[in-house]
Formats: sequence, C-alpha cells, structure tokens
Amino acid sequence: MKALLAEYNAKEDKTLNDILEFHIVPFIIEDNLKLYYYRGLKEWNQEKGYLTDTCLAVQDKYKAYLDFFRIEYDE
Repeated sequence: MKALLAEYNAKEDKTLNDILEFHIVPFIIEDNLKLYYYRGLKEWNQEKGYLTDTCLAVQDKYKAYLDFFRIEYDE
C-alpha cells in the first residue's frame, strides 16, 4: 500500500483516470450527508461504522455515475 501511495503521490497532475487506475473510487460528501460525515469524524474513536457507512454510501453513488457515463473502474 505504501508503494502504491508513493507512486500516486509522485504524479504531478492527477486525472480522474489516474485515480481510477489506482483502484480508488472517489466520492464527494454532498450537503445532505455532511452532518453524518461530521458525526462519523467525531465518533471515529468510539464507533468507526458511522464514517465508514457514510463514505461507502457516497462511494456507491459515485460508482453509479461512473457506470452511467461508462467509465471503467476496478472494484
């Protein structure tokens, strides 16, 4: 994982294809889920599920966008 991150961070200009090539499905926390995201950050030391579930839900939405536009990604 460290080698993969080092290779990714060494790239000066990162494109969406670069991100997908490194097996990372990006996501954006939208306003309607922002409070859940903040709660997940706040409760991370006690309950990791809040943040994990929020990020996975948003990532699933982003995967649907990638599928809609027929952009390939590895799971």
